[in-house]
Amino acid sequence: MVETEELTARLPEVLADQPLREEMRRQGLQRARVFSWERSAHAALAAFEQLARNPSVAEELAGVACVLCNPIF
Repeated sequence: MVETEELTARLPEVLADQPLREEMRRQGLQRARVFSWERSAHAALAAFEQLARNPSVAEELAGVACVLCNPIF
């Protein structure tokens, strides 16, 4: 993970170097292709289903009662 200080120190270099900016942009767009709303929705649904099957996991992780198993509304 890039630290804030390192990012701040390198910002002038990135601003001054057009080929570097273009390469970083290309890599950023390539990385963004890994993510999608559909994939995120499937991952969230899988997590909710797992919590619904095993509410003690939610209680253990959050230290509170599982809202999925003990609805408050």
